[in-house]
Amino acid sequence: GIAFVQFHGAMRCGESRALELANTARWLVPFFVFDTEFFGQDNVAPGGLPRVGPFKADFIKRSVVNLRRNLAARAANLVIRTGVPCEVLREVFEPYLNHGAPLCYITDRAVGKYAEAQQQKCLAVLREMGVEEQNIHILDTYSLLGEDYLRSLGPGINSLSVFHDTVSQALEALEAPLRDPGRVNAWPKPQLELEEPPLLGEDLGVQGLCVPMDFPYPDPRAVNGLKGGEDCGLEKLKDWLAYKMRELVRR
Repeated sequence: GIAFVQFHGAMRCGESRALELANTARWLVPFFVFDTEFFGQDNVAPGGLPRVGPFKADFIKRSVVNLRRNLAARAANLVIRTGVPCEVLREVFEPYLNHGAPLCYITDRAVGKYAEAQQQKCLAVLREMGVEEQNIHILDTYSLLGEDYLRSLGPGINSLSVFHDTVSQALEALEAPLRDPGRVNAWPKPQLELEEPPLLGEDLGVQGLCVPMDFPYPDPRAVNGLKGGEDCGLEKLKDWLAYKMRELVRR
């Protein structure tokens, strides 16, 4: 069949439960939606400030660009769209409704009231298009690190190493180690049109950006070095592991 993987929370290729499951299908269509309502000025916190400021928006965009590059290295193209998720979902699925192959939808479980509401709308669209319930997979792996789980850890989590060990043990108990897919299955025909990521200011309405550039000010890398994306996360993890190894040697 055809597996559609919608990325939103866990944007990485290595140790991706969604990709591992999707790669059992004949074809793979990975996609990401820049939700205009989520990034828009009307999505505000109780204090009146936007929930998605320039730094968060830039981090998400960099992560998506990095995800597209890593998927391309595995022979897959990431479909990027801008709009309302349930409407984009219909647009991505419709060219394949008469393909003759079973259609499968895979994504991570949404966390937070807004994301959960959008996910329910997407599921309603899938059912309306005739996607069978058994082919809809909402994965729970990464909700393990949600707010409720972090609160449950209690006051004993007093260092990064203790937190790392605790979460690692929980993940091991949850599921077997995941494989890096290495190479994933290509799109079926018809091919969907590839689009570039939207401009944060012009297309998504994010405030506080440099003009006319499409970046926050100051550049977030001048503050904490977080560029966004799986590759940056791996670099940070390697740095942390090297630091812990030096600590052990000193002891």
